[in-house]
Amino acid sequence: MILIFGLLPACGGGTGPAPTGTGAPATTAQGQTWRWRYQSNANAGTATYWISEENVALLEKASGGRMVWELAPQGAIVGTMEIFDAVATKAIEVGTGCD
Repeated sequence: MILIFGLLPACGGGTGPAPTGTGAPATTAQGQTWRWRYQSNANAGTATYWISEENVALLEKASGGRMVWELAPQGAIVGTMEIFDAVATKAIEVGTGCD
């Protein structure tokens, strides 16, 4: 459920995902590859991070390779307590966290 909620703010109000780093709505052209940065609140090598890796693999497979996910461990892009703000400001497209 956390992953789904993390995706919603990144979708930009239903216009579709943004290409990496632009914050602009993406087109729906066939063959478009979408790159989303996803920061986990877990450290690499933990069970929680492994679940994130598995989810990313499933999402990439389900998209037929049209979505490429860059998964980062806790603190790699922003601090753990800044994940939600980073998604809201489109610094990253997806994040998981807890408070």
